[in-house]
Amino acid sequence: MYGVEPQNRPGTCLLCRAVVSKSAALRHVRNCLRSSGWPAGIYPSSVIRIQDRHNPACWLAVLARHNARLSDLDCLIRDVWTECCSHPGAFTTIGKETCMNTGDGMAAALTDLLRPGSSFTCDYDSDSPTALELKILDTTPVMPPEGLLCLIAQTTRPSYSCGISGKETDHDRIDGEEGSTPDDLLQGSVNAPGAGNIRNTMILTRCEEFCTRFEDDMIAKHCRKIVRDLAAHLKTPLSRGDDILWSAAIVYSACRDEGLIGRAKGGSPLARDIGEFFDLELPSVRNKVTALKKYIAECEE
Repeated sequence: MYGVEPQNRPGTCLLCRAVVSKSAALRHVRNCLRSSGWPAGIYPSSVIRIQDRHNPACWLAVLARHNARLSDLDCLIRDVWTECCSHPGAFTTIGKETCMNTGDGMAAALTDLLRPGSSFTCDYDSDSPTALELKILDTTPVMPPEGLLCLIAQTTRPSYSCGISGKETDHDRIDGEEGSTPDDLLQGSVNAPGAGNIRNTMILTRCEEFCTRFEDDMIAKHCRKIVRDLAAHLKTPLSRGDDILWSAAIVYSACRDEGLIGRAKGGSPLARDIGEFFDLELPSVRNKVTALKKYIAECEE
């Protein structure tokens, strides 16, 4: 089933392109960094793991120089993971429950705020929330060749067949933009590419897979219309955020628009089916639907 995220989904080392599990990623990137030929600094760099709090199968590993600031990490997260582009995330240390954003916290070096083994959380965007857990896994003398931070490993995207051509999508290109590869992020760039046909097709393919349970194609057609409208939006919302969550929200919105889902507090059986199929909590799906509706309304203005 396209929509279910396996909890043991592997990742890719962006230095050597080897497939690695999340549990083995630290050991692997340690060895890869030693043999990478990247420069060594006077002060150690940090290896940081970032994962979705509600779906730990989605994760990244980041290498940060000793003088990388909390604001630099925030910028990378907002560019490569979240949809929130206008304000910083709320960083909180685990255990002490101390907000790290206060005062000069965002301008402080990560090494002044955290030590190896430290865990902290980050929450973004009240309208379409993203909740992340971060941990300083290790330190290394190797530092990013360019910039203060760079990705060194990330979850491998699953393969989906294109609904038009039947061919599998090529996820060596991030979000489907021509010429954009993981190397753009590996070399210190934190500019996420825009939406492309591959990513949009992947989102729609999962919607259509869910819709095979219906006797007619009414919901599938509605999903296609929503995807077309969002793809045409100037802010290209489909190019950012969790694509699984986008698929779930599009299906949920289509079903609600067609009167198949009511507004019952506990959620209708169909709503719960959507959550189970996409392996997502219903509150997260509903929050994404709220954001989706705002984008659709802007398209209609």
